[in-house]
Amino acid sequence: MTIDRGYLEICKALAPGAFTRNLPFTPQVCFIDAQLRLLPPDFIRDFSSYMRVQFVNPVNRLFEMGASTVVFSFDCYPLVPLAKAPTQRKRTTKIPSVSWDHKQDIPAMMPPNFPQLLMNRVFKSKICAWVVSQLPSLVELGNGRSLVIDYDDFPLTFTAGDVPPTPQSGYKRTGESDTKFVQHLQPGQPFLADSVDGDYVVIAMAQIAKAIAANETPPRILVRRIEIKPAAAKRKRDGDATDKRRQYEIVDVNAVVTALIREIHNKVPKAKKGLEIPIFTYLVALTGCDFCAGIPRVGPNTVWKSLGKIWGPLQDAYDPILEEFNVRKVADKVVAPLLHGVYKKHASTVSGLDITRLLNALKMSETLSEKARSELATIAEIACIVRNSNWTLHYWDDAPTAPLSTEVGYGFAIKKNGDVERDPHAVLGV
Repeated sequence: MTIDRGYLEICKALAPGAFTRNLPFTPQVCFIDAQLRLLPPDFIRDFSSYMRVQFVNPVNRLFEMGASTVVFSFDCYPLVPLAKAPTQRKRTTKIPSVSWDHKQDIPAMMPPNFPQLLMNRVFKSKICAWVVSQLPSLVELGNGRSLVIDYDDFPLTFTAGDVPPTPQSGYKRTGESDTKFVQHLQPGQPFLADSVDGDYVVIAMAQIAKAIAANETPPRILVRRIEIKPAAAKRKRDGDATDKRRQYEIVDVNAVVTALIREIHNKVPKAKKGLEIPIFTYLVALTGCDFCAGIPRVGPNTVWKSLGKIWGPLQDAYDPILEEFNVRKVADKVVAPLLHGVYKKHASTVSGLDITRLLNALKMSETLSEKARSELATIAEIACIVRNSNWTLHYWDDAPTAPLSTEVGYGFAIKKNGDVERDPHAVLGV
């Protein structure tokens, strides 16, 4: 999932010391989201270089850094939730499709249209299978090092010599790499996830909070990701041809959680202990995650500025047994105030309205432009977003045991042709 960088900018502003170029400690276990390494840089034109640069070298670097175990993961497509299909289609709509029969083997030479071929799931799966079949014999094992391959079956652990790989016990199979890493966490263990996806930080926050709530020692989680720069610095970099090299940073997620909880209590003195991270991650899903579509014109800064206004209603909407938020309460008491804050000059006299009456008032506003009017979400769309966000919380918490994304109540519907869409008839409920 793609997370609005605004939420990570907020975290960095609260805990600047948690975002560094150097490791604050040596991780014992490292996790590589290899799915994001499938697309090679332009200078790679052959399979040998592709394997070495994209997969072998990153594993060896982590071993040299001091890790004793490196987990190498690809997505397992048959287990990816059906509700992911609309988001995946949206990401590839502008990319011409290329066919590849499942009986075709990988060519001996890297095709010129290799990046385009990777958009074909059959071809991509064959590349993943080829990589995992070759990797254990190419990386530097020995000295107590182990390589774990987590792909389309139960993870296999490889060590040096002729020892057969051993399957990992107690593992629950799941689809996407960004939820697989959770099962490789251990209490108190130093861990690093290497991925540019922003949801690793959010999912790690949820796992740390979950351990704290259970009175367990939380894992010590680092995430290596693309460096977050302030907007002004980013503009300067983009205008300077000599400073366009991508930089990375290490995020100490435990330190971020500590700083975030402290700031939430500064902003909301009546915030309930233990709900800080569940509510924050829910807000990320609701307003900053491409999977849930988001609320037009409502982003991280709007949410953060309104935290004191919406936090109490969110606490009231939370059901600790279902571990979900009441859809009607969130729509009327959270989404409506956020939208009113955005459009208040067009609806200045109608604050406090529920979401239905607020949207009707905005649609009838004489000062709202046609473009802005067309961007307003419908009630069904708002219901879908809120319901999608509830499912996302379950998915981030424990993907293998999360409800089916297409179950009634989570804002998705299966069409007659088998495709999944956001439910056009979704309701707010009571």
